[in-house]
Amino acid sequence: MPDYFSAFFYNNTFKAFSLSHVAALIVIVIVNIMMVVILKKLDNPKVNKIFCYTVSIVIIVQEIGRSVWYAAYGIFSCADSLPLHLCGFAIILMPFMLIMKNKTVFELLYFWGLAGATQALLTPDLTYDFPHWVYFRFFFAHGLIILGCIYMVFVEKYRPAWKSILKTFIVTNILMLLIAPLNWATGGNYFFMCHKPETGSLLDFLGPWPWYLLSLQGVGLLIFVIYYMPFFIKDLIEGKRRKRTA
Repeated sequence: MPDYFSAFFYNNTFKAFSLSHVAALIVIVIVNIMMVVILKKLDNPKVNKIFCYTVSIVIIVQEIGRSVWYAAYGIFSCADSLPLHLCGFAIILMPFMLIMKNKTVFELLYFWGLAGATQALLTPDLTYDFPHWVYFRFFFAHGLIILGCIYMVFVEKYRPAWKSILKTFIVTNILMLLIAPLNWATGGNYFFMCHKPETGSLLDFLGPWPWYLLSLQGVGLLIFVIYYMPFFIKDLIEGKRRKRTA
């Protein structure tokens, strides 16, 4: 089997903000913008339905493919192979948002997807570099998470509310409480609750363990508020416009 599929014989190690990293980010930005612009211009419910089903199926299939690859090489482990990070939950819930148009799932994925996937793309917890298939799968999956979220905002016209921030914050902490015993039992590090990722990340600025878990609560809320700001500003502008025309 070629080296770019192997789990053991691949020496090209991924480095943050290398050419392969920056190139992947540029491609994701361009493709996401193009897809949303095209879908908005077409404004065709049938095309939108095909898009939603395609993205949902593809993102689930790639996640299954990841698990199959782990199992094929005998490296599947409950400690680090389960989809129990925020982006993993986003992948699992994506069909409920895109196909079933579930508002609550959208609220969660808007913040998880944009905040979590963006952070993952900027500071990838990734070993294999281009052209290994894991490299492509990583950027492809996280790019699709962001695409699904911006599609719902710009094409389907969904939006979060202030209460969506609190809802997402509470659900996130409940998940952390549920996953903490699994981390303890398996020696895992889901949600990075036990230690920081080996690659650089935002957690490096939040103090040592376990204090960064407390700092992360405040930072998480701040990030959620920042992602809500475009809607807040839009509401302010529209409110002032209505007052002028009243």
